[in-house]
Amino acid sequence: MHRLLPLIVLFLVACGDKPGKPPPAEPGPSNAPIRGSLTVHSRLWEDIGDPSQLVGIYVLLGDGSRFRQPLGQDGVARFVDPDIQGPQDVTLLAVSTEKTFADTYLALEQPEVWLQQYTKEDTGGETGQATLKGRITGRTSVVQEVFVASADQQGHGNSTRAATDGSFEIDISGSGVMPVHLFAMEYVNSTRRFGLKSNITLQAGQTLDDVEIALDRAEDQFQQVSVENFEPYGTEALVTMDFKLGTMYLFRSMVTGAPPLQLPSMSLTPPFDLLRMVTTVTVGSDGAAGVTSASATVLTEGGSSPVVTIPPPLQLTSIPLGTMETPAVARTKGFTLAWNVAPTAQVVHAYLNAQSRDHQLLWRLTAPSHVTSFTPFELPAELTPVTRLPPGLASLSMWAKNNGADRAYADLFNQYEAPVQQGGTWSLSRQGYVRLVE
Repeated sequence: MHRLLPLIVLFLVACGDKPGKPPPAEPGPSNAPIRGSLTVHSRLWEDIGDPSQLVGIYVLLGDGSRFRQPLGQDGVARFVDPDIQGPQDVTLLAVSTEKTFADTYLALEQPEVWLQQYTKEDTGGETGQATLKGRITGRTSVVQEVFVASADQQGHGNSTRAATDGSFEIDISGSGVMPVHLFAMEYVNSTRRFGLKSNITLQAGQTLDDVEIALDRAEDQFQQVSVENFEPYGTEALVTMDFKLGTMYLFRSMVTGAPPLQLPSMSLTPPFDLLRMVTTVTVGSDGAAGVTSASATVLTEGGSSPVVTIPPPLQLTSIPLGTMETPAVARTKGFTLAWNVAPTAQVVHAYLNAQSRDHQLLWRLTAPSHVTSFTPFELPAELTPVTRLPPGLASLSMWAKNNGADRAYADLFNQYEAPVQQGGTWSLSRQGYVRLVE
């Protein structure tokens, strides 16, 4: 497995989202089709580092030949016309003195879309706080960490470092009756030891004293991880296993090698069967046709061993790819991206970076899995100095993702992000270079 670890930090798109402060809550997502109007929200203005270099930001429907308008300073563009019917392709076009960024979203079906979402703040009805005080026993080191996690996942977790004598004080926020679990861990000479006290019940506003956690488990056993369908990506895999208590992250084990693989663990008999393991397997190969990689995540609990299935590779069927030193060759005329991907993908992304002598064209694509091709169209000459892909070296990165069995493409365009799923997700990647010629 060549260069597997660098594949974990894959090159991602520029113009990343910034946290921002969300506007007042809008009505919930509409399931109605687009009939005569489309409202587009974008946070692209938030990503402008130097406004003096910016020429403008525009929103195009289709290729923009009929429907286009500037993106308002409020990040909104509204289109109203009886001919705007059914799914729409939308492109954000940001033009600066040195770069043009085209950000295309295919087959949008909602009459109001947010192209960059907000993270919904969890108000959660928190009205109080409880405190646990106690001591860790069975210590062999002066450094221990203590975690408190909500047993019913209605409160928030917390962590702290115990004093040198093993005493601790830790708070948890919530309301009403709060059932919690308490977890302690020490790390000595590359080995962890653990203690878990489960199902402690306390009330908001209460302080519970004299809680004792015994470090009575050692990291002296192994969890086997089976990996299926990894052969198209090479012979080795990187496996990480995140141990959690409820939603509270505790620690991580990691190993690289040929599957099946084993990771250090403690005995998962009660009460440690309460722990949940989020296992991620990353595989990849780096060769003459560029980089092909994949990762998949599963959630296991109750002490069961994870089995991770890797989807088939993302196939690029329209153009070849090579390395930077030996790129493939494709013509600019009729240039098309076409791909094959597992039908369970929620979304496909592509990122094309083409550089001419004096201007750079960056084109990002977002599409549902049932769309399997895209032809970069000619951009309006009135808006940008570069209207089509220029000849020269271009890099191409493609991804396909499944963010959970109950997630749909349309969920990506609601005002707020959906909560991140802990397992049952996967992503595929393909990267390489192509030299575009006239």
